[in-house]
Order: sequence, then structure tokens, then C-alpha cells
Amino acid sequence: SALRGQAARLLEALEGRPGLSLSAVAATLAHHRTHFEHRAVLHAPDRAGLLDGLRALAGGRPDPDRVMGPGQAAPGGKLAFVFPGQGSQWSGMARDLLDRDPVFADELDRCDAALRPFTDWSVTAVLRGEAGAPPLERVDVVQPALFAVMVSLAAVWRARGVLPDAVIGHSQGEVAAACVAGALSLNDAAAVVALRSQALTGLAGTGGMAVVALPHTEVEPLLGDGVSVAAVNSGRATVVAGAVEPLEALLTGLEARQVFVRRLDVDYASHSDRVEPVRARILDELDGVVTCPTDIAWYSTVTAEPVTGELEAGYWYTNLRETVRFAPAVERMLADGYRHFVELSPHPALLTALRTLGEDTGLEPAAVGSLRRDEDGLACLDRAAAELHVHGRRIDWRRLVPDGAAADLPTYAWDLLRHWTEPESGAGGPGLFDRAAHPLLGVQLQSADETRWTFRGEWSPATADWLPDHTVFGRTVVSGTTLLELCRAALAVARPDEPADITDLLLVGPLVLPGTGTVEVSVEVVTGGEVPEITVHSRPRGQDAPGWTPHA
Repeated sequence: SALRGQAARLLEALEGRPGLSLSAVAATLAHHRTHFEHRAVLHAPDRAGLLDGLRALAGGRPDPDRVMGPGQAAPGGKLAFVFPGQGSQWSGMARDLLDRDPVFADELDRCDAALRPFTDWSVTAVLRGEAGAPPLERVDVVQPALFAVMVSLAAVWRARGVLPDAVIGHSQGEVAAACVAGALSLNDAAAVVALRSQALTGLAGTGGMAVVALPHTEVEPLLGDGVSVAAVNSGRATVVAGAVEPLEALLTGLEARQVFVRRLDVDYASHSDRVEPVRARILDELDGVVTCPTDIAWYSTVTAEPVTGELEAGYWYTNLRETVRFAPAVERMLADGYRHFVELSPHPALLTALRTLGEDTGLEPAAVGSLRRDEDGLACLDRAAAELHVHGRRIDWRRLVPDGAAADLPTYAWDLLRHWTEPESGAGGPGLFDRAAHPLLGVQLQSADETRWTFRGEWSPATADWLPDHTVFGRTVVSGTTLLELCRAALAVARPDEPADITDLLLVGPLVLPGTGTVEVSVEVVTGGEVPEITVHSRPRGQDAPGWTPHA
């Protein structure tokens, strides 16, 4: 409620001062205000969008440009960078970052230069779709291109103040993970990803892969000769790989049982015995590539343990041949205190698996992506940073919002509640004002002759989450059903021993809740006559408020 109140106060300030600089507002909120446990971030292209977002936040309504925490942010916990394997690519990926983010462009140039000795094409040309550039669909193109994009995204996240405590990579993503951790130099990592992907071209047409929505323990008994488990992504997703005919027979049988399967766009079977023909070539071409120790932990998805010691060329063949143990590795990381995961890819590929693993362990870590297919890259990164912030992770806002002169903004929105003194036991009956049993009635007072009851409450869109659900031409109007409920509840208090039946209800005028501020609502019940009479009035809250307006 205080978070919504803060939004209401800020909205009032911006509406009353149209000349107030939005950059000064952003800088003040980012750098000169306490970031409490309940947080929200608004991402808007202009003042009108910001005002709309504030109205939605103040009223408790959903808004696509608002990022709000799950409840209380949980500061602490370590953060990991996650690098997926092949599959997150799309035509035009990261092209806008090349033009608009100097950090990304500079790092991609470094990756391009490191890859050039092993390729006859340019990553930049591929991403831009330049004439003469090879197609992204080729395995020896897509894997180096994904590597360059992921490593460059890591530079962007670091520039935003998000530094990893560990890295983890899925399949080919381990090459980028090792590079970002510092276990492989950029040149050695480029050699691994380029030369190994070139070796894979000799396997074209020898197999296939697919995702099955079952745990690996249920998939393994169904496997026949020529098909094996390629990756254990979570307790609800397993990747299988193998020769074309037995793999298709398996998938057809699963579909007949109404098990979800998704065939991957590859024509070879990684993480199976189908890659053994390229073993000698990989070991020969990567001979001399050795990892080194690093301060950033690297969790292997081959062993599901942190990497210790040096790894030579054989590891990069094993990484291609053996099952990807992503789920056990993430479970180990959760046990080791990792609570924030950032996937660095052109489109999320592992977020569902990460969240599933978190739910299954009861820890529910924050997992965010970086880019999304066909969406604005910088906006995606801003939103992901906001998601980390509302989950309690520190963001270096000075990298995103330059500091400057502070704006004069409203102070903390205290939740104003009146705490009435209750009489001591035996002091002569009820207090002067009692809290009514129904939450919308507020406080209640009975007249001396016991024939009149008055109920007084203060309402706003934040009083009850369901009140703003009833809108008419953009205004929050209290529904007639709510007014009927109000009358029924008041009658039940005034005549507790008789049925609270309402025979006739006349609605005189609408009760409109303001976008900001509150209204006082008064309900009066007169029981002295043959038939009880009930009236509902309201007025804006404040010393200079006009008179009461009748509603029912």
C-alpha cells in the first residue's frame, strides 16, 4: 500500500508541475531515495507514458511497462551468468545493439577479430545481413555468431554494474561461459567454438534432436537403440538425440500418448555416440588449448560440479559427446547460495528450466533474460535490469540514469491510520468509535436513543484490490452491487437479530473514486420507523472538502 501511495504522490507532483524534468525525477529516485523492500520500476518512452504507468501502479492495475517485485525484495544471494546452447538465434539478432550500444559494438569487434583467423567471414556482416555473408543457418556460422553475441552481452551487463559470481553454460554455451569467467582467453575460446563447429559440418544429416516434456527418469526406459538422453534441463524437460529413424519412432510414440515434443532445427545428434567420428579431429585441432584458474566460479554441465584444475582439449570433445547435466549443475548452484540468474542470449532458452528448478527446490530464484526475438534490444535489457532490481539485486543506476541536480519530489507516503483508544475491560460498555465488522464500513457510532447508526470509512482505489476493476470511461466507479452490499452490511449491524434483507435500492448518483487521494463514505441507518431507512453519501477527504453527495 505504501508503494502504491508513493506512486500516487509522485503522479500528483508531475501532474501539478508539467515543467518538471523527467531526467531529474529519474536521477532523484535512483540515487537519492532509499530503495525499500517493496519496489517497482516504470519504463516509459515519454511523460504521458510515465503518467499512465503511475496511475496504474497507484490504482493497483496491471501495466505492461511496469516491473514490480514478487513481494519483498530479497537482497543477498549470489548471481550467475547463464549461456545457452544453439537454438536462441534469430535473423537480425542484436543488430540494433551494434548501432546503439558502444559497449556491445566494441566487444563484438573484439570477438570478430578473434574469430577471423579461423573463418572466412565476419560475424558483424552476418548479424547485419550484408550481401555475401554466409547464412546464419549453417552450424559453423551460427555457433560462432552466438558465441560473439553472448560474450558481448556479458560486457553490456558488466557495464551496467551486474557482475557474475559464477558462470554456467549449456552445450556450446560452455565455451562462452569459460571465456567470460576468464578460464579461456578470447582467442582460445574463438578457436574452440569455430574449429569445433566446423568439424560438426561433417555430421550433417546423420541424426536429430528433440525436447520432451518429461523427466529423464521417465524418458530413459522408452529409449531404443540409436537414441539417448542428450540433456537434462529440468524435472519437466529432457532433450533426446539419435539417428533419424529411431528418434522419429520415439517421438511419434510420445505424441500418440499426448506427450509434448519439440523437434530441434539441427540435422545431427550432439551429446550422443553419433559425434564420435569427429573426436580425433577436435582433439588434434584444439591441442594446446588449456584453461586457467579464475576468481569467477565455473560450474560444469558435464560434471555438474565447479571446475577445478586445468582442462585440456579433451574436455571440449567430452562437452560435445556427453549428456548436458544442466539440471544437476543448477541444483548444486542453488545449494551453494545462487539466487539470481541472468541468461545471456538473443532469446530466452533456459529461463523456464531455471524457474522450474527453483520451484522444485522451493527457493524460487530470480531468473531474467537479456534480449527477445524481434524486440528492441535496449528496452529488453532495461526491463531485465529492472527485474533484477525489484528482486533485490543491486544495479549501478549511474550507468543507466546519469546523476544530476535533484528534483523536489514528495516524501515518503506514510500509511495514515487512526488508532482509537479502546476502553479497559468493565469501563462501561463499548468505545466511542468501534471498528465495524465489514471492512468497507470503517468505524461505527450508535445514537443515544439507539435508533440511528452512522458508519464512516475512507476509500481509495487501494482500499480493496477489486474496487478499480469497475471502470466507466476511464473512471473508477463503485458498482451498484458494492453499494447494495454496503447497505446490507450496515443493516446487519443495526438489526443483528433480524434478516438483513434490502427490499428497494434507489441509486441517486455514481460514487467515483479519484485517481489520487481518498473519499469519505458515510452510511446512515435509521431504525425508528416501521421500515429501516439507509442512506449512502460521500465527499472528498480534506479540510476544504465540499458537502456530502448522496449516492443510494
